[in-house]
Order: sequence, then structure tokens, then C-alpha cells
Amino acid sequence: MRTAFALAALSAFVLAPTTAAQTTAFNDHAQWSAAAGATSASEDFESFVSDASFEGASVATAVGLLTVSSGGLSFRNFVDVAPFALTDNGGTTHASCFTNFDEPTELRITFAQPTRAFGGVVYQGAEYEGVELAAFSGAILLGTCAAGMNGARFVGLVSASTPMTHVLLRSVLWMQGSGGEGFGFDDLELASGCQAPPVAYCTSAVTSHGCVPTISGSGQASGSAGSGFTLAVGSVEGAHNGLIFYGVSTAVAVPWATGSTSWMCVKAPTERTPLMNAGGTFAACDGALTLDWNAFIATHPAALGAPFASGGSVFAQGWFRDPPAPKGTSLSNALRFSVCP
Repeated sequence: MRTAFALAALSAFVLAPTTAAQTTAFNDHAQWSAAAGATSASEDFESFVSDASFEGASVATAVGLLTVSSGGLSFRNFVDVAPFALTDNGGTTHASCFTNFDEPTELRITFAQPTRAFGGVVYQGAEYEGVELAAFSGAILLGTCAAGMNGARFVGLVSASTPMTHVLLRSVLWMQGSGGEGFGFDDLELASGCQAPPVAYCTSAVTSHGCVPTISGSGQASGSAGSGFTLAVGSVEGAHNGLIFYGVSTAVAVPWATGSTSWMCVKAPTERTPLMNAGGTFAACDGALTLDWNAFIATHPAALGAPFASGGSVFAQGWFRDPPAPKGTSLSNALRFSVCP
């Protein structure tokens, strides 16, 4: 349950959202939700029936394990349940994570499964305090989002491709020597990204006979279902062989060859799926390439990216013979889709 915190309204400010190479950062919940997709887990702490300390230990929540990883190990690191020990919680159960004097606090939230997006409400009681949210995949920093204010603000990150394994909430003191430092947090949310619809990107070729091949996806990509997600490339040069290939790194846009209208839209390394005949009529645009991607993954356990983590992104593109074209081949546009368990 999202709540409004009853905190004094002094001159609040929020740092503008920032974008890192791997993530997009948000200070607006509605914008984060639009980018993240359907929420897969949330924690408002209302189910807790007693105080739960995460000082030197972990507290299990619906979004992951809470652990103070540095600083503040003796001051207000707990889920506060009525009767409230603190008065700045607006009457709602919440987690509290504060430090004494100028000691920084770093709270780690470890996810049960890698996730594509994380967000939540953070708050402080003075305008010289702030919070930084940092997302990681293992030891790799994917990106950060910061908020400084007096009051409650939303912070959230959405990963472009690599799923997050954990996040850190870090206290920030904007004015050194000004006293206590810390933050509270509530209404945490995860979005695995596996329910997000596929998104087409990049530019299709115009082939030697004027075809404009396009790729689409239907169903739900899954690392374990065995079937049910079809990739289809339409408007392919008829009566020629082709295939669909994919990568798990990121999207790119690199010219295919000098004079070609095709673009390589999937960053290497890539995995080729089986060669097939597009069917249709020679010199016409009625050929098609189709692949049940789930079935391919189920029968190729050593394929690139396997085993797939929930929320991981895949980038796919069609390739086919086009003898008059540069390199004798042409490419479709590309499709990014997310994988469910």
C-alpha cells in the first residue's frame, strides 16, 4: 500500500534521473512502471507482526534479503512495527535504516532471482541528507540513481539487458558535519520484465527485389517451457534459404556491408538457429522464416545464454540469401524480448 509520509516540507529537491550504460534511472513511479512492466513482487512491510532487525543478519522480505553491509550496525536498522519506535513513519509499517553522526549506511537487498527492475520509496528528515540506489549483476555495477530531499521520494532503476542480482541503498550526506545521516524505505517493487511485450528496433533492409523484411514475436519466451514463443520474419526474398540468430548482450546498429541497406542489430557473440528455406516465389517478397525459440532452447542446452535467468533480454534478427545484394545476403530488423522462467 503506497502511503504519504507526514514529514516536514522544507526545501525539497530531487536529482534529475540519470542514465548509465546498463540502466535507466527514475525518480517518478509512473515513469518507472511504464518502463519496467508488470510488478512481479512487492513489499510494503504490512505483513510483519513484530520488529525485525537486519543489523548483522538478514531479514527475508517478498523482494529479497535485507542486510546492512557497512556502517550503522548499532542504530535503527529494523522493520518498525506498531507500537512504533519512531515517529517519522507516517503511521505505516516500514523499514528504517539510519546511522549515527556522519557514518554512512549501505543496505543490501539480495534478490532470490535476477530481476530487470527495482524501485521503492526512500525518505529522510533533513534537506542535507540523500540516498543513492545502485544496481549490480554480481560484482558488476549496472547503474545508479540518486535522490536528495526532505521527505519521501521514489527511486528506481530498469536494466537494459543484464538482470540485477542485488541493489545497494547508500546514505549520502550532502553537507558534511551537519549531524545524523540515514534513510528509511518502503513500498519496494520488483519487475522481472518477463511479461513485457517484445519490442522491434533497428532498420530493415530493402532487398534486391524491394522486400522489407520484418521480425515479430508471439507467445511468451521461456527458458524452460519447451515451446510457445514463435519468432517470425516476413517479407523475405522468396525461394531462398535463411535463418534467425540471436544474442544476449545488447542492441547495436552496424552497417552490414559497403553499399548494403542491411544493418547488424545484435551485438556479438551470437547464436545461429537452424538453416531453413523461406518458401514462396523467386523474385517475390512472400518468403518467411519461423522458429519456436522456446523449442530451440529446450533442445540446445549449450546454446548461448542458457540456462536463461528470468527477466533476461534476448536480441534476435533474421538473415537470408539475397544474391544481388552486397555480401549476397540481407537482414531484417531486430526484436528484443524478455525471458520468463
